[in-house]
Amino acid sequence: MVEGKTYSGAHAWIHFLGVLFLLMGLYGAVRFIHIKMRSVPYPIRGVYPSVLMLSGTGGSGYSRESECEQYPQVYYDYDTNGKQTPRPPTPEESAVSEEQAKRCVRGFDEDRSKQEQYDKNQTAFLLFVGVGLLFSRKFLN
Repeated sequence: MVEGKTYSGAHAWIHFLGVLFLLMGLYGAVRFIHIKMRSVPYPIRGVYPSVLMLSGTGGSGYSRESECEQYPQVYYDYDTNGKQTPRPPTPEESAVSEEQAKRCVRGFDEDRSKQEQYDKNQTAFLLFVGVGLLFSRKFLN
């Protein structure tokens, strides 16, 4: 407080919210920079914890790329009596299985890219609003 001036409750709330948003934005910026400096895959859930104010964009149903590997598929040949005998997959069947695994991994890459952009936008917004609220106190007398 400045000597000789008294601030209303609204000024105190504006100051509190400004500091809160500024700290939240700084938290996101520091985590984002830390992830980029370590060169690790971007987190699917983002840099902000999932709370009421900062709900994430979500992501795929899988939680990691290793789950994209297909279960071993058994292919069968049928003889004239209807008896089935296991056989190795044809090149077309192998190609389809590999393409499904690649598509799953590409989905992770796309989700990470979307989450990274979402976190950048959210961090910039929080920093902008936090600084704006702190500076606006000077003009609200």
